[in-house]
Amino acid sequence: MEKRRQKLITRPGGGRSKDGRPPVILAGLDEMIGLQMARTFARRGIEVIGIAKRPDQYGCATRYVKRQIVANTYGDEVIPALVELGKSLERKAVLIPCIDETVLRVSRNRALLDPYFMYALPEPDVVEMLTDKATFFRFARKENLPIPKTFLISSKDEARAAASDIRYPCILKPALKTPKWWSTFFQKALMMKDAREFMSAYEKMEPFIELLIAQEWIRGGEGALYSSNCYYDKNGKPLVTFIARKIRQWPPMTGVASLSEECRDDTVLALSNLIFGKVPYHGFGYLEVKKDEATGEYLMIETNIARPTGRSSLAEGCGVELHYTMYCDVVGLPLPENRVQTYRGGKWIQLVNDIRSARYFWSRGELTIAEYLRSLRGIKVFAIWSLSDPVPFFVDLWLKFTNTIQMKFHRDTTRRPQLP
Repeated sequence: MEKRRQKLITRPGGGRSKDGRPPVILAGLDEMIGLQMARTFARRGIEVIGIAKRPDQYGCATRYVKRQIVANTYGDEVIPALVELGKSLERKAVLIPCIDETVLRVSRNRALLDPYFMYALPEPDVVEMLTDKATFFRFARKENLPIPKTFLISSKDEARAAASDIRYPCILKPALKTPKWWSTFFQKALMMKDAREFMSAYEKMEPFIELLIAQEWIRGGEGALYSSNCYYDKNGKPLVTFIARKIRQWPPMTGVASLSEECRDDTVLALSNLIFGKVPYHGFGYLEVKKDEATGEYLMIETNIARPTGRSSLAEGCGVELHYTMYCDVVGLPLPENRVQTYRGGKWIQLVNDIRSARYFWSRGELTIAEYLRSLRGIKVFAIWSLSDPVPFFVDLWLKFTNTIQMKFHRDTTRRPQLP
């Protein structure tokens, strides 16, 4: 276990906003989600304290967070760091985990954290079941929920059986996406075109992934991908729901949204309420759904639980106070009035990745410059860019530039022929 690092920037005391409201603790400030949450709450006059594993990342450059602590949010070290922080506060704070690994650790250490923090989490068994993609699919099968044909793979024999039985193209992804996965494959899932490619990919993943998921590809492009971001109170009542769909993503086909828009789809909303109504649920919930273009069937792809998501800030941009509702609910303040989606058609964009995605489709003759410019109309929320907080955007550009140079250098040196 790594030793817990020291605080980056600290202020004595602390523990309440200027008007007495409890501060927000963001476990994952170095993630895009953490940056967006910092801006959301700080603009409401709520003190924000950030915890980050990588203090050199763009989220930690925000001007909205004056107090930052370095701790590994992907590991168990985050718990003693949180306890130490909690002891320094004047009153309980609202804790928001920004990544799945932190959600799991907070859930498993409630007795240690309860004296210092307020948070919205389902029961421990629900957290474990829905966070792990494999147990989610087992649950979905048991409950007869609509999911694509799925194989759980923990051995080479199971991989061979899946490779021979699955319909191609298909995707391969881990049951739990670890930092090792992201640093090796750079995307949340890999597309396989045939059995040979399937087995080759499996052999590369096998050494560090205990359980893989193979899933049949749902026919349709990015525009067939829908999401529901929601918040449920401790009685399982949905206080806020917000539906959106992807327009583009990076990398294409199996990546993360780069441009998304608010939309109305009552089937997606019904599926969201169905799955989170199957268990005693409390907290943020996210469901991703894809509509099969051949059959018109809506199929559940994955859930994220008890944390905000990259695009959940679109809700706030469209006038739906998703995140502040959670805050008010756990603190015991009156709920905000703006909790109903009014379908303004606002858009969320991760600008750099969307330019990459647009370039890809333009090179294939599937997108014109005029179409791209039209697609940008109605943007309400930028994932990283902010006129009032611009430094994180430029830090992100610099990090992407240096990472590209390093990757190019690595490719060039590894491909260089050996001297005789």
